[in-house]
Amino acid sequence: MEINKENILSDIGRIPSEVHKNIMYAVVDYAYKYSHVKEIGIGDVKKIVSSKYSEIDILLSLQKLCLLEFPLLELKYEFQDSEDEYYILSNKDIEEAYKTGYLIHPRTGEAMSKEIIQSKVFMFFKVKRS
Repeated sequence: MEINKENILSDIGRIPSEVHKNIMYAVVDYAYKYSHVKEIGIGDVKKIVSSKYSEIDILLSLQKLCLLEFPLLELKYEFQDSEDEYYILSNKDIEEAYKTGYLIHPRTGEAMSKEIIQSKVFMFFKVKRS
């Protein structure tokens, strides 16, 4: 079976939390209504669902959209080196950074401190739809 709106909505219907379901339904509708959208973040979802949901509920809902049998989203990370320079990081890069306390700069190979990781590494979600 393929990832499509009907399969995703069916998966969401089996989730017990109404709050998370509501957020997830709104994100799915948005992703399929605006097919040009390739990435989505917590701030985007706050605008979609208004401010009546907490950031934690939004994040949990986005994570659940990554874990469905037919996942709409895929968790990604990026390092912002400068205003115009971003690098996509692998999950392995992030795991190593949390284990060791430093991140290797994707271009220079320089070890960067935990403070830089916290201020320049951002999480986002890639939209997967067919």
